Amino acid sequence: MNLLILVCALVVVGISGISAFGRNCEPSVRRAIIPNFPAVAMALKESGEVRVSVTVDTNGAVTSAKAMSGGTQLRKASVLVAKAWEFSRLGRRDARRCTTRSAVILFEYVLLPNETLRSNESLSYFSYPNKVVVQEIKPSIIMAPSVDPKSQDR
Repeated sequence: MNLLILVCALVVVGISGISAFGRNCEPSVRRAIIPNFPAVAMALKESGEVRVSVTVDTNGAVTSAKAMSGGTQLRKASVLVAKAWEFSRLGRRDARRCTTRSAVILFEYVLLPNETLRSNESLSYFSYPNKVVVQEIKPSIIMAPSVDPKSQDR
């Protein structure tokens, strides 16, 4: 009977230790930077989601970032910005237990119709825990009227 109680106690302590380990090691965002919509991507009408995997050190700095999906121009902008994000620091005790910390950041690039008015609804924003929505209004292309070169001689 005492052995059964001891085993149950060890299992409960072990499970709570595992869940505490996961909570302490998981990085949470302290500073998120929203990228500009890349001009080349906008010209190419490239939009969509980019997932960036980041590795975070014990001080909360991003040590590596790699795009796992998304269009080429959007991937470049997302990785560059993800490297500047800051995450939670670890205490000494947690730093010994957490050998690696990582997170996935989701960047969603949305091209809004060119008739969209600039307002709060058209602004880019951060959404907890690790999502950024980058919104930009499609540029209007205005063609300059052609000029007859002969008429310029007069």
